[in-house]
Amino acid sequence: MAKHNPHLYFLVGGCILFIFFIIYGFWFDHKEPILFDTEWRSEFKKAGVPDPIIDDLAHDDTTWYYDGASTCVAYGDWDDKCPRHENYCAGGMNIGDRYGQAREVYMALKNGGQHAKCPLIYPGAN
Repeated sequence: MAKHNPHLYFLVGGCILFIFFIIYGFWFDHKEPILFDTEWRSEFKKAGVPDPIIDDLAHDDTTWYYDGASTCVAYGDWDDKCPRHENYCAGGMNIGDRYGQAREVYMALKNGGQHAKCPLIYPGAN
């Protein structure tokens, strides 16, 4: 009878988990649409954004997106520190309040989709 090596099971299991992690990280879209978020929708309406555009807005943990493309406007809580090397922040040194984020996203959309003060070297870099 052959002996089973327990280290082999850990190696194979680890490889399988790593593959699932890679697939999850690159295959699935991690953006959260605001389609049913009444608070965010209200802020975008106050900023003058039309409903059809609001329907295509989403965010991940750090960035606002329109129709799947980055606007280069930071998303987060108003007092979060601004990642100035990644996105433009409505609040200067901080992310900025909801209305400020909505206003800056709309400015980005009016600018062709990406904020005019985007700190990235080339559009779409994030």
